[in-house]
Amino acid sequence: MQGGTVVGSYTATTDEQGTFAISVPAGIYDVCIKSPRALSRKVSNVQLTAGWTTSVDFGTLLEGDANDDDVIALGDYSMLYAAYGSVPGDPNWDDRCDFNRNGAVDLGDYSLLYSNYGLTGDCYQE
Repeated sequence: MQGGTVVGSYTATTDEQGTFAISVPAGIYDVCIKSPRALSRKVSNVQLTAGWTTSVDFGTLLEGDANDDDVIALGDYSMLYAAYGSVPGDPNWDDRCDFNRNGAVDLGDYSLLYSNYGLTGDCYQE
């Protein structure tokens, strides 16, 4: 965002360290990121300079947003409950509930949702 106006929305693919790159015009921005299953994170006043690469640390994203609405709430819990105990190939398997990406919807996923329950992403918009 620049001056409260969204100037672009980009899809980026991360590497194993979570690094990604996009190209935008020089300026000062509030940068929001959102990953499926996780809450959004915003870093404000990021100075982007033409010809330079700027690194921004968004920290660890908070997992538990199964329905991708940027809020961890009852809808996410309901999805996890329905998929609990499943692995790929099971009729109730739902990849969106595998928050720790270990190939099973289990106690680790419940723990992530429980720890972040009630939280809203930095860039949430009603």
